[in-house]
Amino acid sequence: MKRSVAASVLTSLLMSCLPGLVKPPILSGQVAQEQVTQLTTEIPWTQDLSQAEQTAKKEGKLVFWMHMLGSLSGGT
Repeated sequence: MKRSVAASVLTSLLMSCLPGLVKPPILSGQVAQEQVTQLTTEIPWTQDLSQAEQTAKKEGKLVFWMHMLGSLSGGT
C-alpha cells in the first residue's frame, strides 16, 4: 500500500513534535526512493520564500516552509 507524500510529511512532523508517541514506519529502500522521487518531482518547490508567500496568497493556499541541510535524495 503506497502512502501519499502528504502522509509521509505529516508522519515526519508528528515524529519530530511528539517523540515516543508516533512510531516511524519501516520502509524498504525501494519505497523510500519512490517517496523521495515523488516529493522532489511532483510537488512544486521554490527556493524564494517571498515568492512562495505571494503565490500562496494569490492561490489562497498555505506555505510549507522547510529548511534543511543536505538534499532529500540522500546525496548530501
